Parts: sequence; C-alpha cells; structure tokens
Amino acid sequence: LTTDADMTFAAFDAAYTHGADYVIVPAMLKPEIAAVRAWLQAQAARGATIVSICEGARVVAGAGLLDGRNATTHWHALQDVTKTFPRTTWVRNSRYVIDDHRISTTGVSASLPVSILLIERIAGRPAADSAARRLGIDTWDSQHDTDAFYVTKWMYVKAAINYLAWWRHDVVAVPVSDGVDEVALALTVDAIPRTMRASALTWSDRGGSIVGRQGLRISVDRSRASLQRSTRQLALPAPTVPPSAALDSALVQLGAWYGADARELIRMGLEYAPSPARQRQQGRP
Repeated sequence: LTTDADMTFAAFDAAYTHGADYVIVPAMLKPEIAAVRAWLQAQAARGATIVSICEGARVVAGAGLLDGRNATTHWHALQDVTKTFPRTTWVRNSRYVIDDHRISTTGVSASLPVSILLIERIAGRPAADSAARRLGIDTWDSQHDTDAFYVTKWMYVKAAINYLAWWRHDVVAVPVSDGVDEVALALTVDAIPRTMRASALTWSDRGGSIVGRQGLRISVDRSRASLQRSTRQLALPAPTVPPSAALDSALVQLGAWYGADARELIRMGLEYAPSPARQRQQGRP
C-alpha cells in the first residue's frame, strides 16, 4: 500500500513543540536512516512513549533507545537482534513487552492487541473494551507462545519453489473505495505476497486515491477498466464484519487458491495464532 503522510517531521515538530505522547515505529526496509533515528531520539528525550511493531524494534534499538531495556520483536528476528543489539534483553513468549516508556511487539498481528493496550492506557478500560469489540478482538493480554512459530525445511523449499516459479505468479486485486476500513485492508494486502505465489494491488472504479474510514489517504493502483480479466479478486469482508476477521478471511481464500503451505507461510510471517473458533473456520484441526 502507498499512503500519503499528513506531515513531515519538521512540520510535526513545528506544530507540536512539546513532542509526541506516543510514537509508533513500524518495520522499515532501511532501519538505519539517520534522520529517523535522530527524530526518534529527540521524541524520546521529550518523554514520548516509543512503540515498535514487529521488526520496528530494529529501528528503535538502532537509535539506542532499547539499551538496558527488555524488548521483543518478530520471532524470526530474535536470534539476529540478540547478536546485533546485545545491550537489550530480548524477551520470548510475550506478544508485547512494556519497559517504562518503551513498548515492543512480536509480529504484525500483535499490532492489534497492543493498539487496544494503548487505548486503555490513554482513555481507560471502557474505551478499550469498545474499540476491541469494534475490531473483533477477544483479548489483548500479552500471552504468547514463541515456539509455536517456525519454518520447517520443507516450508523453506516450498517458499523458494513458489517464489522462483514466476510463470505461476498471480496478481490479486483488492477493491477499495472511500470509507474502506484501513485495518481490514492492511491485513489483507499484507497477507497476499506472503504466499510467495502472488502480488497484491488495489483498484477502484476511478483509480487515483481514496480516503479510508479513519482518514488515511491511500493511493489506488488501478482503475476497474485497467484490470485484466485474468486477475484474481479478493474482496474485503462486509463493513459489518469486524476488521480483524479480514485476516481470517484472507487465510481461507488464499489457502484455497495456493494450499495449506501458503497459508502457514502467512501465519508464520504475521506471527498469527487464530483462536480455536477461527481455526475451525479456516478448516484447520
């Protein structure tokens, strides 16, 4: 997904001279960007709570903001970050770790429970309960089993075969329009390429850009007229369905198209453990 930022670092600093209360740090392809590190250091110095999602912990640790602290990150990165950032105590078996003004999470799916945690800290338990119901989240505690996530040799082989067999790759198109739920869209579009069989794009009747339910401006990849007839379509759940269920819907459909191995690659990549009820929905024992 390509989105338009509301403002630059400089514009934010000019508008909010006392700094941010919370800064959410995602994984970045280039976690060592100096301008990002410097801005995070400045926000932390002003008292901001820094929250890393998944391998956003690399960005925060690289800025020296996890030195002497407990933290976590994506299961697959734990061994590497332990060597790269030895001054941090890297924690297993916890969906998120709170250490004073630093909060870190495991894989991308942990962004939902930690978001509810932040709402509870900011606005109280009733507000958190309300948000959790809207998103379709049963619990947002830190309980987690890191050992439940792994990639077998066969999964590596299967992923490599899927990736290299470019002639079998699909484009999966997700329809969007103004008012789309950004959480449902993000979970769906993130899941598709993790199959190693498909890339994702968004389309709308007119192309251009749309504004999501919470105000995020999203660039649309295609118009309806420019789609090829052979393009697979993966629609988001109806607006009445909780946004968190979009990932389960995507697992069901992508598993039907590309098999159980592809579905497991998605789960491992997102570090996602469905509830027993949702496992049954996906046809898993």
